[in-house]
Amino acid sequence: MSDIWPWFQQAAAELGVPVTDAQRDAFARYHELLVEANKVTNLTRIVDDRDAAVKHYLDSMLFLGQLPAELHERPLKLVDVGAGAGIPGIPLLIMRPHWHGLLVDSVGKKVQFMNEALEALGLSNSRALHGRAEELAREPGHRDGYDLGVARAVAALPELLELCLPFVKPGGILLVSKGAKGAEELASAGPALKALHGRLRSQAHLALPDGAGERNLYVIDKHDRTPAGYPRKPGIPHRKPLC
Repeated sequence: MSDIWPWFQQAAAELGVPVTDAQRDAFARYHELLVEANKVTNLTRIVDDRDAAVKHYLDSMLFLGQLPAELHERPLKLVDVGAGAGIPGIPLLIMRPHWHGLLVDSVGKKVQFMNEALEALGLSNSRALHGRAEELAREPGHRDGYDLGVARAVAALPELLELCLPFVKPGGILLVSKGAKGAEELASAGPALKALHGRLRSQAHLALPDGAGERNLYVIDKHDRTPAGYPRKPGIPHRKPLC
């Protein structure tokens, strides 16, 4: 095992998210799978051990620190929209294997990798699904069906809200991580929040180790069912965001 993983375990503890030895080993295995698959499929630009530990895995750990305490132990339903190679969904499921996860991406090869990784890691409660969020969020069982939605900076916040909030059930939470422009995007997200029945509960400004960047994390409550018109057809949330 690379000596980066004991450091990762210590760094996670310093972020307030203790990692057991078994979880540390699972992260090492996931990284090994990611690096190997990336040799034949373009999954991520970040494959260096320490860079990935910080910018993928510790970055994902920041989500856990923003969740209400009562959610950690429940077998809740998680959806990660635009999951890519499984970030942040797979790290969160390593930490909370009793959760039931759905990892959504529109690229088939990424979905195939995620399913293979979930199987290798023994995360049998979870699966990855190929499809567009705009379409999947209209299907029974997915629409208004998840306790917790998560997403990193896969789109500007108004667009991201339209892609993600329709998956979240009333009374559920959407947790979004944005970079330096997060505050600017939040200022323009009011119309999207109103249209999609979201309400900002809290926000946090956090720094990654190694000077690897800053994150703005937003906790958004979903207070009613998704209106019939949303999400709009594929491509429209990007071309005409609700702002």
